[in-house]
Amino acid sequence: QSWLMHIHPQDRTHALKEMYRVMRDGHPTHIEYRVQHSEGHYVWVRDDSYVCCRSDDNVCHVIGYLQNITESKQRQKDLGLARRAIDSSINGIAFTDMEGRLTYVNKSFVDLVGFDKPEDILGQQVGHFWKNPKKARVVLRALQTSRDWSGEVVAMRPDGRSVYFEVS
Repeated sequence: QSWLMHIHPQDRTHALKEMYRVMRDGHPTHIEYRVQHSEGHYVWVRDDSYVCCRSDDNVCHVIGYLQNITESKQRQKDLGLARRAIDSSINGIAFTDMEGRLTYVNKSFVDLVGFDKPEDILGQQVGHFWKNPKKARVVLRALQTSRDWSGEVVAMRPDGRSVYFEVS
């Protein structure tokens, strides 16, 4: 009961159900919930627990450990906020891997290059869209060696119109 009283009220039901499941089924559990710190505030923890039974007297114990994951949870929250900001930006934003394949594009980028949805262009070579594919290879080599390049490039939309991008 003392373990349960330290768990955040909103997380108690879930944590208790998981603990009953561990004791009933004997399978390990890995859950995340908030517990009250000795100073009064709540911290996020990861609880890894399992049941250990002695065969001689059939006594079972739940054994586990808690890991403070508060900082990790905050980083996840911050990354989620950054992702939503990039996704909703009015500026076209795209990321590539080191081989020049598009790995992320936001809706504004998709609209700028004249496609309907990200899936239409993800995985394609970014140079495929550039008016001067040779320049794309030069830029890619520069990024692979020095990891730094910035400048203006011209892309071609499927409808034949040119689009100008500031790339960095």
